[in-house]
Amino acid sequence: MKIVFLQQFVYEWQAPMIFSAIAKNKGHITIMHIAFNPILAAQYAIKAEADLIVFASITSGNIDYVYACAREIKKACNVPVIAGGPHISLCYSQVSMKEIDYLGIGEGEITFSALLDHLEKKIELDSVPGIAYIRNSERIVNKPQYVIHMDELPIMDRDLYYKYFLLRKERVRMFYSGRGCLYHCSYCCVPALNRIDSACPLIRKRSPVNLLNEIMEVEARYGLKASFFQDDSFIQDKIWLAQFLPAYKKAIDKPFMCMARAVDIDEDTAVMLAEHGCVGIGIGVETANEVIRAKVLNRFEANQQIAAAVSSLKKYGIRVTTFNMLGIPGETMLNVEETITLNQRLKVDSAWGVLFQPYVHSEWFCGDKTEKIASNFYSELGYDCKEKQNIEFIQKIFPLLVKFPFLSNFSIERIPNSIAYLIFCFFSFFREIRIWRRSFFITLFTGIVNQIQYKKLLTKHGRHL
Repeated sequence: MKIVFLQQFVYEWQAPMIFSAIAKNKGHITIMHIAFNPILAAQYAIKAEADLIVFASITSGNIDYVYACAREIKKACNVPVIAGGPHISLCYSQVSMKEIDYLGIGEGEITFSALLDHLEKKIELDSVPGIAYIRNSERIVNKPQYVIHMDELPIMDRDLYYKYFLLRKERVRMFYSGRGCLYHCSYCCVPALNRIDSACPLIRKRSPVNLLNEIMEVEARYGLKASFFQDDSFIQDKIWLAQFLPAYKKAIDKPFMCMARAVDIDEDTAVMLAEHGCVGIGIGVETANEVIRAKVLNRFEANQQIAAAVSSLKKYGIRVTTFNMLGIPGETMLNVEETITLNQRLKVDSAWGVLFQPYVHSEWFCGDKTEKIASNFYSELGYDCKEKQNIEFIQKIFPLLVKFPFLSNFSIERIPNSIAYLIFCFFSFFREIRIWRRSFFITLFTGIVNQIQYKKLLTKHGRHL
């Protein structure tokens, strides 16, 4: 079979690469097409004479893209279409299946492999775990099945993306040491996805040898300047970390970046990370208000713990970027200002702010689902409140205010919205280059391309940057 993956933005996602490896191991051909225009993407798939169309890693922000592509494909041919990802997994009962044949729920590797066997008439559809489909006008949902032993997964097929010159030439390579998280933040899809199957362990790690083999293979085939471990929290399993880091230093000896949670960072951990090559780390602050952080976001770090973690990291030369959330329900402009002040006091190397976006099925959701699904944390707060416009403006210049505290003394509200968004883009670019070590020119070009496409998306939905 010929399997075509369609994607809207220029970015490497883990799921398509693993799915491609699974398909190739079964003797199938795989192709990736990245095209912002859904009609163009559909034409690519039709021209390729695909036997299966795959939309993976779908979020609420690009479900409309899937609908538009699938609609165009079905006008020309009856090739089966499957969509999966966080939005599909959490909102599968609300996703239209008019032009989509299958929905992948939960982790997709076992589902995808079994679906290929079904399409080759080896097994019945009832035997495919974690899939939703229509039978006799009724939506059938098969129970998902998670990968417990991560070493059983094939090495990601990076050639799926590396046909694109810019992705191939970016030598900061992304890796995943495992899946899951010990915590239960209310805004995060990871604990929500884990709850789909209560038997699934909270954390699943690849063995150090398995991960190192992938890194060495990638370095030999494509080159490697630095590793970026994209796990939601790379350092939670301290026993695993103590085994992996010395082996990484010995076998690879290249800088690496990762994500972590402040409560998991003490001075010993900071020392261990720094000694074995960690040069940048991202941690979540979200808000300076500890009550909102706990009651609304279900995060229980104290500001003192966050400050201690940042201090330890910076003490040993690890650059820190923080992730912050503006417009959390119950938050005031005073709380936003407190978050800015906390980041200033922490003296972080980079501070990133996003706008709160509730899940469409959450208690905070109100209004038309289609409109909310199309919104994005780069542009619009996900619900209406009194300070909506002020929060959306401050979010764009958030990193500027953190970096230069004296600007709060000026009438910054006079800055045009378009200039504010350019400021946001500049600091995002700055973070990618300085903290995450990415290529200057490749990051600049891909950033411009994605931002142009994103601006078109906003214009289509009647929004402005």
